[in-house]
Amino acid sequence: MSHGDFLTRAASWDELKETSEAGIFYLKSLLDICAQTEENVLSKDDLCSLKEVSRSFIESKQKARLHSEANRNCHKVAVTGSWRREEIPSNHSVFDTAYESIVSNLRDEASADQSEEFKRLLKSIETFEEGEVVSSVLPTDEKQFICPLSQKLLVEPVKNKECLHTYSKEALVTYLKNDKNSKKQTRKLCPVAFCDKLVSLDSIEPNYEMERLLRERSSRQQERTQVQLQ
Repeated sequence: MSHGDFLTRAASWDELKETSEAGIFYLKSLLDICAQTEENVLSKDDLCSLKEVSRSFIESKQKARLHSEANRNCHKVAVTGSWRREEIPSNHSVFDTAYESIVSNLRDEASADQSEEFKRLLKSIETFEEGEVVSSVLPTDEKQFICPLSQKLLVEPVKNKECLHTYSKEALVTYLKNDKNSKKQTRKLCPVAFCDKLVSLDSIEPNYEMERLLRERSSRQQERTQVQLQ
C-alpha cells in the first residue's frame, strides 16, 4: 500500500464524519423547532426513534474520527519509518501494528455511551418526556423574560458570554453551587435546552439590555392597570 492510499482512506472517513456531524446538526435543529411549539408534537415512539438516530450519528462520527486518525498515523509511519522493528510482532507489518495501536488506544472513545456530546443530546431529548423544555432561541413574547432555571420572571439578569443566554443571578449561583465536586471554579452546562456551552461565574456579565426590557415591560403593565381602573 502506498503512502497516498492512507490519505485517500482518511479522506473517505472524513467525509463520513462530516455527514454524521451534519445529521447531528439537523437533529438539534429539529428539537429546537419542536421546543418552540405550543404543544408537544413528539410522541413517545418519536422520542425513542430520535434516541436511536442520535446514537447512530454519534457512533458514526466517533468511528470515522478514529479510523481517519489511524490512517493518518499509518501515513506518518510510512513517510518517517518511525516504528522500531522490535515493537512489531513477527506476523504483522509495520502498518498493521500502527493501525491496531491507534484504534486500540481510541476504541473506548468511539462508544456513543461514553460521548459527552451524546449524553447532552440524550438529555435534551429526555426534556420532552419530562415536559421541561425551554427553547434555546428566545422568542419575542413573555418567554424571553423567564429564567430557564427558576422558571420565574428574571431578577438581576446576567448573560453568559459563551452562548448569550440569560439567567437570574441568584438562580445561577445556586445552580453552580450544586456541584459537590469542587473547590475550583465550578463550570456547568448551560441549562437552556440544546445549548452545549458551559457557564461559570467567570463567564457571566450583567445583561443591561434585558434590564431595560424588563423596566419597559413593567411600565406597560402599570399603564394597562391604570387604564383598566379608569
